[in-house]
Amino acid sequence: MTKTSTDAQIVGSVSFINGDARQFTDSKEYLDCIREELPYRATSGFSFRTVTQDPAIRKATDDIVRDFYGVEEDNLSPSEEMQMGGM
Repeated sequence: MTKTSTDAQIVGSVSFINGDARQFTDSKEYLDCIREELPYRATSGFSFRTVTQDPAIRKATDDIVRDFYGVEEDNLSPSEEMQMGGM
């Protein structure tokens, strides 16, 4: 597992079936990783967990997943999604 600075807040983490795991403190890197790895989840065992409470990052993660699965965009604002628990 990649070590992260104690000064930076963890945005999210990813893991693979082979035991590889990584924690992200940079939201752009985290979102890019999800975009890149999501199509291979069936063979790589890719999974992710968003731990930040930042509504913009949680919405961006939700949007990536919705786009990948072809789900229509919802009309909830990021704060409404947070109240409902997100995806």
